[in-house]
Amino acid sequence: MAPLLKRLILHVGPHKTGTTSLQHHLATQRQALRQQGFVVPPILSLDNTPNNWYLVYVACCDNERLAKYHNSVRGGHQPADCAKLRERFTQTLEKELHSARQQEPLGEQQAIFSSEEVAFLRSDDWDHLYKVFLTHAERIEMVYYLRAPIDRLRSDLQQGVKGGTALTAEIFSKLPNQDLLRLRAMEPAPTLQPRIRLQVRPYRERQGSQPWDVIADFLDGIGAQPPSPTSRPLAFNPSISIELFSVVQDINKIMPALGPQGEYNRLRHHLHDAIENYRWTAEDHTFSLSQQDVDKLWEQQNTGLQQLIAFCRAAAWIDLAEGCEQMQPMSNTLKILDIPGSVLDYKPDLSRAYYVNLICHLWSYLRRVERKDKGSPNQTSS
Repeated sequence: MAPLLKRLILHVGPHKTGTTSLQHHLATQRQALRQQGFVVPPILSLDNTPNNWYLVYVACCDNERLAKYHNSVRGGHQPADCAKLRERFTQTLEKELHSARQQEPLGEQQAIFSSEEVAFLRSDDWDHLYKVFLTHAERIEMVYYLRAPIDRLRSDLQQGVKGGTALTAEIFSKLPNQDLLRLRAMEPAPTLQPRIRLQVRPYRERQGSQPWDVIADFLDGIGAQPPSPTSRPLAFNPSISIELFSVVQDINKIMPALGPQGEYNRLRHHLHDAIENYRWTAEDHTFSLSQQDVDKLWEQQNTGLQQLIAFCRAAAWIDLAEGCEQMQPMSNTLKILDIPGSVLDYKPDLSRAYYVNLICHLWSYLRRVERKDKGSPNQTSS
């Protein structure tokens, strides 16, 4: 049998820390990374983003809970269906890990996986995933990026409405503490800890006068060569405007993701895909936070950060990178929206023409989807 991988590197996000760009880079630069001894297994993705989301299915052994996760992001599945997916994905993962171990030179290979979706996992799920990986690797090294709550909230809110979440004010109280909750869930069992390390690294939008690059930072952190500027793919999550944010919030409230029988609402899925591609009009403004939102976050950020830092320093399996203790919002990018109350309650007075333009865009998109589903020779890309 081939020797174990030298190490298995697992990038765990979280969301809104440059994960899309990093995942696209790993997927498109497999050959260059392979020459350095880093194996990037093929992506089993039904989405456009090369995300190892299937690790959730390998790790989670609770069929009921896995079905809730699956149905919230992909489609209608019963628990028994998810059990079959787990078996299928586990077999495929095992095959890819065996393949990576057989790459020359034997015993020197390092495999890289990336998925922010693993934030869904609980402690028992993580221990199961660790055991699967450790049957193929000498050790596991994970990378987690820490971003200031105020900066991340702007991205989180936009991604939430685009993903179909009906947002509430609770997100302001949960966000500063979610990093601590996730890291606690990732803590390995004592018997596994000697072979597992976690790097917690600061996510920065800008470092001095120079742009900060999450791809270069990640590669540097794992000991790989930084990419050349020409090799970096342009991959990012599209932004929406504050006006469209309000419109989509209303859509999410009246159109649930799942029907009364638990069936997946495909119309809603396609509407959100269409909104991702919506072109802003002259009436649109860049999404931002209100002063009330920022004040609420500031009240909780320091306490949450102190608790997180204390946890990381006390954990023997965590390496806390320099700069994590001073995670502050980037003042040069934070623009306060001049409205009363919270952005979650903002209802702009949009003209009839705005809604007509949006409806025409949605209708055109759905027609393209319909032609694609029917296999029309005249279908257009969506």
